[in-house]
Amino acid sequence: MPHRGNDEAESVVRLKAFIGSKSMVYAIAALVIVLVVVGGSAYFMLTPPAATSARLLASAKEGYGLSLGTQSKRELCLTNINYSGGNINVAENDRGTQDWMKALVTAGLYAAAVPVSSGGYFPQTILQYAPLPELAKWHDGSRICVAKEVAIVDVTDIEKPQEESLGNDKKKILFAKANLVLQADNVAPWLAKAEVRNLVLGHMEGWDYRDAKLQKKVPDIFGLRDGKWTTGPAFRADMERQFRSGPKFGETQNAPAGASTQGLLAGLGRRLSNLFSFGHPLKGQWRVDAEGMGSALGMRLPGGLGLDAKITFTSDSMEVAGQSVKCSFELEGNRVKVTPKGNAASLVFVMDGKDTASVDMGLFKVQYKRVD
Repeated sequence: MPHRGNDEAESVVRLKAFIGSKSMVYAIAALVIVLVVVGGSAYFMLTPPAATSARLLASAKEGYGLSLGTQSKRELCLTNINYSGGNINVAENDRGTQDWMKALVTAGLYAAAVPVSSGGYFPQTILQYAPLPELAKWHDGSRICVAKEVAIVDVTDIEKPQEESLGNDKKKILFAKANLVLQADNVAPWLAKAEVRNLVLGHMEGWDYRDAKLQKKVPDIFGLRDGKWTTGPAFRADMERQFRSGPKFGETQNAPAGASTQGLLAGLGRRLSNLFSFGHPLKGQWRVDAEGMGSALGMRLPGGLGLDAKITFTSDSMEVAGQSVKCSFELEGNRVKVTPKGNAASLVFVMDGKDTASVDMGLFKVQYKRVD
């Protein structure tokens, strides 16, 4: 029978030979590759995708579609005068309007002023500006616009992603704040003239003309959902639903269920407004919903009441009957408080849905419907 010590010695010799062989080198290399692949896969599965400009830009285009460009284009349309195509008469002592019309003359939209008499019992000299063919290319109803379309072209100033809690369930979601870069396409060529541009852009807050490009930065926020960066109205609505659906919603430690629901709803609006600090839900064009009001009152409202009047909201203004006024917008739950600049009185719109809203006038509610 072989001696046990000899077997052990022989095994040691074989092991040393294997360790020094190419087979051992290949085995170790294969093991390292497996560990790297498995470890790398786990790393990428657990590590969220970086919030790069390319990823966020793709997310913004998918999340907003054409809606953001359509809304933003309205900011590039002027409503300070009725530009429907007729002559514009300016009083002889109205220097401010004359300076404005001189810029439009330089732009090639109107002919130089011609003095005419106002007529009547007390005739006065007024300056009359006749429209030129170029105006037809850029006017939209009673407005003139300096561009045809607006698109999201970049995402910049990306902040480091941070976790935020939604609702009382303490669920955390990864968010990244950034700026969307909006760029106007098919810009009016006369905007390249400094004397025209300086006056026109004074009516378009936030827009910057540089290197023949008309751009604006607007803040937005992206959230990581299902391993993908997401933004847009649908994403925000989903975040609000998650906030509302948290357990014990409407309760506090010192109050019974339902006692503080109204406060939490108001807090929700402010929280989401701060978190998603981009615009307000009224942006767009609205019209009185005569049919809806008639149904609510149990009657059919007659025509001729001026109910076809439209209201257009931008991110910082309200336009009615061709006149635009700067406004501030405050969100509180499903309520949007609209306060014209320099006016203490406010209108409170209650968002009954994405495309429906109402204003309580005391004796009755005026209902509005989104038309654009």
